[in-house]
Formats: sequence, structure tokens, C-alpha cells
Amino acid sequence: MAKYEIARRLSGKRVITNRGEVLGKLLDLLVDEKEGTLEYLVVEIAPDSKIAKKLGFERRVAEIPYKAVIAVSDYVIIDEGAVRE
Repeated sequence: MAKYEIARRLSGKRVITNRGEVLGKLLDLLVDEKEGTLEYLVVEIAPDSKIAKKLGFERRVAEIPYKAVIAVSDYVIIDEGAVRE
């Protein structure tokens, strides 16, 4: 149940890059059920996000690898370079 609590608490947080650019809003987390590890963040892309276009996100929702997460506080901060890999 802990993973659902984590997802509920993080849902709705803004997702920004390490350069301060807004990517969007966190919708959900994808978890590897066997390993119990976080795999991806499901992010609703902000319509006016320039970084989303730069990274090639053309859909309204994108999956960001969890390895790209640098920090979580008031925002979820992701490493722009890790998203490109």
C-alpha cells in the first residue's frame, strides 16, 4: 500500500527540469510490480512547455524514466540530460 500512498502524495506536483523549465504536472507513477521499483513518472505535458517540444514530446502525456529524477519537494525536478538518453 505504500506505493499507492507515495503516488497519491506526489500526484499533481509540477515537474520541472534542472534548468528551471516547466515540463508539466505529475499524474501517476509506473511501478515494476515484481521488483517493487519505480520505473517511470507519468507526466501531463504543459501546453506551453518549450522544453517538451525540445525533448520531442508530442503527446499530451509522457513517461519520464525515474532515473531522471534529481529531487522531490514542492516540485519534481528532473535531469534534462537523462530524459534525452
